Amino acid sequence: MPTETSQPLKSPGLRQIREDGCLSYVLWDRTAREAIAIDASFAALGAIRELLQQEMLRLVAVVDTHTHADHPSCSHQLRRETGARVVMGRGTTSARADRLVSAGEEIAAGSIRLKVLETPGHTPDSLCLVESDAGGRARLAFTGDTLLIGATGRTDFPSADPSALFRSLRLLDAENSRPLEPVTPEMALSADDFLVWQPAPTPTAAPAAGGAPATTAPPATFEKRFEAFGKSADR
Repeated sequence: MPTETSQPLKSPGLRQIREDGCLSYVLWDRTAREAIAIDASFAALGAIRELLQQEMLRLVAVVDTHTHADHPSCSHQLRRETGARVVMGRGTTSARADRLVSAGEEIAAGSIRLKVLETPGHTPDSLCLVESDAGGRARLAFTGDTLLIGATGRTDFPSADPSALFRSLRLLDAENSRPLEPVTPEMALSADDFLVWQPAPTPTAAPAAGGAPATTAPPATFEKRFEAFGKSADR
């Protein structure tokens, strides 16, 4: 059975579902009862169904942050059962998506707005999703396999691009707590501005936001270190 972890947030609601080393998420507006599933795996399908029923949620979108090679996505099954739209990045070759999104677009559920960042490298279609509070301050980021806890997505297989991943990590401003010289508006994000939730295994003690030592083990972190990716010209 999947292991579930709830993170208490004033708004929105957030549920993490772990199975076989992969993490799926459901994010929802507590008032509108509308939800978004992120990186929903088949192993997590039962838990997602149960959550939707328990919380009386209407699933409006299922987002795959990238084409998954390590587990099957259940996005098409959730679409069949709920009518939710399958959302993927414009770089995907999958025919499953109902909507292809680009940088700067938003995915909505009630008052929730997930801003899309295109972060290719691990795969050409990789996305990160940033959620902001009512004041517009970035609060949560879902980084797929672009940024993991203490690591990054692999780039040693066909279609992966380590230089592109290096640039994507700069886009997330993972190295410095201060903004880098802006190349795009997204690069003005500070490493202390938001927590990051990744579909990756959680260590016993995960680093906390901003890189401080954690006293508990939720997979919430903005990992500020990354590999130099060889001799990338974009250092």
